[in-house]
Amino acid sequence: MFKIYFPKKIAILNHNKKITYQELDLYSRELSKILEKKKRLVFLDSKNSLSFFIIYFFLMNSEHTILLIDSSLNFLAVKKLIKNYKPSYYITSRTENFENFHELKLK
Repeated sequence: MFKIYFPKKIAILNHNKKITYQELDLYSRELSKILEKKKRLVFLDSKNSLSFFIIYFFLMNSEHTILLIDSSLNFLAVKKLIKNYKPSYYITSRTENFENFHELKLK
């Protein structure tokens, strides 16, 4: 994990919600209980959202290899990327069904 030098400082400001580096680290630790620790290729839909930044922070801390996927990319293009690169995880909020992937519910 990254060393947090300023745990009380604001890391993310999203509308009226403020997340400190300490809270971000806490969320990251919770995610580490869900995803395996072994380094994997992870596709992550890139969106300007709080959940995206929390997940991205976790993936960076855990040293997973991350491929950011434009959230506006069409379904067939994403399926082709999955077929070619075979990621271990694809973290997305898309509603389409991707075969051979476990669903991960994030709060």
